Amino acid sequence: MAPPYDTRRTARWWASLLGVPGDAHNAARLIRDTFADLERRGFIRVDRTVREEPVTFLLDERGTRKPYTRPDPHQASEGSEAADSTGYFRIPDLFWTDGYCVDLSAPAIAMYLISLYGDQTASFWFAEAAFRDRYGLSDSTRKKGLRELVEVGILDEDTRTIDIEGALMGRTRARKVYQLPPAFRSPNVTT
Repeated sequence: MAPPYDTRRTARWWASLLGVPGDAHNAARLIRDTFADLERRGFIRVDRTVREEPVTFLLDERGTRKPYTRPDPHQASEGSEAADSTGYFRIPDLFWTDGYCVDLSAPAIAMYLISLYGDQTASFWFAEAAFRDRYGLSDSTRKKGLRELVEVGILDEDTRTIDIEGALMGRTRARKVYQLPPAFRSPNVTT
């Protein structure tokens, strides 16, 4: 997608693309209602003045109602080898083509995106306090999302024993660690 980041599609087309259940009329109405909500929140603008399909313009993702612009590459986020110079990273095609985008719950999608952002070839874990501070998501969201990703095979889970720093008598604790199987990593990540 290129500036002005717009698309001409009907609600019926979007409903079909997304696999919205129900008859075509009700599915299209759900899409129109969703677009109206996104427009109220300032994420899109829909121009309905044309006689054909409405034109939907993507707006700034912060809800400022300003036109969408790609992030400045000089302000890119650090920490992801999968991210390009703008801080973007690709989501594997099978996320879309195999239906994960509609079958996964919101907590699972959130945790998958968070998992994609780091070093996708290494094992990782989430420290509870740091997780809440960094991502603003609850512990229940983290746990539910990770559990679902493990159940469907998007994440591999292992338990490792770690030494507790400063503990007397060599105390240890078990920590769940996760890893993305190669099929669920960004296409540009090599093993």
